Amino acid sequence: MNNHKITIYISRIILLLLITGRIIAQTEKEPFLKEKAGKEYYIQPTVEIPVIDGNLDDPVWSDIRPIIDFVQEEPDNMAEPSENTEVYITYDDQALYVAARMYDSEPSDIARQLAPRDDWYGAFDEMADWLSIDFDSRHDHQTGFSFAVNASGVISDEMVFHDADYDSDWNAIWQAEVNIDDKGWSVEIEIPFSNLPFFAGDELTWGLNITRFIQRKYETVTWVAFPLDVEGVVSKYGHLHGLKGIYPPAKFEFRPYFMAGVTNYSDIRLKQIWEPWNHRLSYYKEPNNNLGVDIAYRINPSSKLMLTINPDFGQVESDPANINLTAFETYFREKRPFFLKNMDIFETPVEIFYSRRIGDSSSGIGMNVERNVERTDTLYNVITIPTKINVAGKLTGKNENGLSYGLLSALVTESNSSKWKNYYEPDTIYYPYKYPKQYFISRVKQDFLSGNSFLGFMSTSSFSDSNHTFSVDGLANLFENQLSIDGQIIMTLDEYKGIYGSISYYP
Repeated sequence: MNNHKITIYISRIILLLLITGRIIAQTEKEPFLKEKAGKEYYIQPTVEIPVIDGNLDDPVWSDIRPIIDFVQEEPDNMAEPSENTEVYITYDDQALYVAARMYDSEPSDIARQLAPRDDWYGAFDEMADWLSIDFDSRHDHQTGFSFAVNASGVISDEMVFHDADYDSDWNAIWQAEVNIDDKGWSVEIEIPFSNLPFFAGDELTWGLNITRFIQRKYETVTWVAFPLDVEGVVSKYGHLHGLKGIYPPAKFEFRPYFMAGVTNYSDIRLKQIWEPWNHRLSYYKEPNNNLGVDIAYRINPSSKLMLTINPDFGQVESDPANINLTAFETYFREKRPFFLKNMDIFETPVEIFYSRRIGDSSSGIGMNVERNVERTDTLYNVITIPTKINVAGKLTGKNENGLSYGLLSALVTESNSSKWKNYYEPDTIYYPYKYPKQYFISRVKQDFLSGNSFLGFMSTSSFSDSNHTFSVDGLANLFENQLSIDGQIIMTLDEYKGIYGSISYYP
C-alpha cells in the first residue's frame, strides 16, 4: 500500500471518529453529581503575594475562607477526621497560592522523612505525614495534576491520566515550604499557571481535591471522599470556581548545546588471531563535534509544540545492567526528556508505540575476506551500528470539545563513528535496514459520556521498512464507574490483526 492510500485510510478513520465523538459527547454530564454536592470552593484573587516560607502569618490568609469540611477515607471510611485541617487557596495572574494548616494533637509525633524528589514510596505513601492538592485544570474528568509535600518539605508531582493511571515522570516547576510548631504543621505552596494546561475563558471551573495522610494513625483524610470500592480518581474531584483573567503567555523555550573533542586511538589489530604477523596498524583520530538545540513553544495553554535537532541525551540516567538469555528483548523504560513530556496521549491498552526504538542502535554484518593461494575465506561478524536522531518533532494538545491529539515524527540516521567503521572495509558491511529511518506516530482521542470515557485512533509508521500499524481503542465508564469496558483493535498492513477487551463490574 502506497503512502497516498495510507493517508486516505487514516483520514477516513479520523473523520469517522470525530463525527462519532461529537454525537456521543452531547450526552456528557458531571460524574458523581449527587456525591459531590457541597464540594465547591469559590476562589478569590489577591494583590498581595504571600511569602512562601511555611508560616501562615501573611495577612492575605486571614481574609480567605478556608476549606475545612474534610472526610476520613481510611481507616474509618466516611467518618469524621481525628485531626482538623484547614486549606486556603488564592491566585493572581501568574500563579496559584496554597496554604494549609494540619492541626495535630501530638506535634512531636509528626512523621518526617527525607528522600529525593518524587520518591513516593520513600518519602510519602505510608512513610511520613503529607499533604497533596490535585487539580483537573481542563475539567475533563480524566487528567489531573497532583502536587504533594511531606512534613520534611520533600515534594512530589505526578500526572493522572485515563482517570486512574499515574505518571510519576511528569514534573512541574513549583515551590513549597513547611513549618512545624506546637499546633501541628503547616505548608505554603506556589504553583505557576504555566505548569498546567487549561482553556481560555472569562471564568474557569477546575476539578479539585485535597488529601492529607497522618502516618502514625494510618489515616487518610480527603476533601471529597467516596466508599473505597468506587472506582476512579479524577472523575471524583470536587470543583474550584472563580478563576478569572488567567492566561499564561505563549511560553518559548530555547536550549542549545555544543560539545567538541578528539579521541585518539593507537593499537594494533590482528586480522586473524592465529596469524600474528598478519596485522594492521589502526592509528586514527576520532573527532567528536556535536551541536544541537531543543525548542518548545506553547501554542496555547493546552497545546505544545516541541522540536529537537541532534539531541544530546548524555545526561540521561543509564539503563540498569542487564543479562538477557531469552529470545525476547529487554523492555526498558523511557528516560529521555523529549519522549517523556506529554506522552500520556500515546498510551493504549496494548502498547503499539515503544519510543525506545527511535534512536536505538541497529545491527549489521561485517565481512572480512581473506584471499589465499588455495582458497578464499569469508568471516561474518554481527556488529552494532550506533545511530543518532537528526531531528524530531512533537505536537500535543486538547481542545474544549474533549478532542485530544498527538503527532510525533523523527528522522534517524547512522552515526558517523569510526569506532565500528575502522574494523571493516566500507564495501564489506551489510546493512539489514536502509537509512535514514523515518518514524511517524499520530493519535486522536475524543471524550464522551461523563468525560472519563473516550474513543481513540492511533497509527505508527516506520517508512524505511514499510511497517504501519493502526489501532482503535476505547474506554467506557458507566453507571458512575461501576461498569468499565475497555477494548482495542490492532491492524497492520501485513494483515496481522489483534483484539483486546476487558469488562469490569464493581457493584
